[in-house]
Amino acid sequence: MEPSRGTEVPLEFFPIDIIGILSVDRYSAYKCLIKTIKGLILAFCWAHVRRDFLDAFKRWPKLEQWTVAWILEIRELYRLDALRRKIEIESENWVEADTQIRKHIDVMKEKMDDELAMESLHPESKKVLTSLSNHWEGLTVFLDHPHVPLDNNRAEQTVRDPSIGRNNYHGSGSCWSAKLASYLFSIFATLRLHKINPDEWLNSYLKACAAAGGKPPEDISPFTPWVIRHQDKISIESSA
Repeated sequence: MEPSRGTEVPLEFFPIDIIGILSVDRYSAYKCLIKTIKGLILAFCWAHVRRDFLDAFKRWPKLEQWTVAWILEIRELYRLDALRRKIEIESENWVEADTQIRKHIDVMKEKMDDELAMESLHPESKKVLTSLSNHWEGLTVFLDHPHVPLDNNRAEQTVRDPSIGRNNYHGSGSCWSAKLASYLFSIFATLRLHKINPDEWLNSYLKACAAAGGKPPEDISPFTPWVIRHQDKISIESSA
C-alpha cells in the first residue's frame, strides 16, 4: 500500500540487481524504472495499443477503414501468438510458427513506417502510430521471449477485486488494515496462479498458527505455493 504511484514505489520494491521482464502498460513510472535498474526489460501491452486505435475511431469516425485495418492486423498477431504457444518450443512446427509471427510483425512494422511517412496522414492517426513506434521495442519483447504474453490483461484482472472493493466496502478504514488487505490480496492471487484453493490454504495456515500458540509457525515454508504443489498438502482445484 503506497500513497503514490511514482517511480519511487517500484524502485523500493525491486532490488537494484534484479534481472527480468515486466509485462506492463505504458505508465511513465515503469519507463523511469529501467533507467535505474538496467536488468529489467519492459514488455508493453498490445491490448492498450488496440484501444488506441478504437479510441481514435470514436473521436474521428471517418478513420473507420484505417482503424479496422489495424485491428485486423492486431487480431492476426494474437492468432499467431496463440498458435505458437500451443507448440513445443524449438520443435519443427514451432520454428515454422515462430517464423510466421516474425514475418507478420515485420509487415506491421513496414505498414507503420510507411503510414508515418505519409504527409496526408490524419493527425489522430499520426498520434496513434507515433506512440506505437515509440513503444515498438517493448511491444516485440515476446518474439525472443515466447513465455511473455502480448498484453498485461491478467495482471489488470488480478487487481480488479481490490478495485471493486473500493466501491463495495469503501476500502479499508485504517492504514494497518489496508496493509493487511494488500498482503492478503497478493497472497491469494499467488495461490490462484498455482491453482490452490485460498480458503483451504487459509484454514490450514490459521490452524498452524493456533497450534503454535496463536503465533505464526517458525517454519512457513510448508505453506508456500511451490512446496504445496510439490507435496500436495492442500487440495488443488482448477477453478480456484
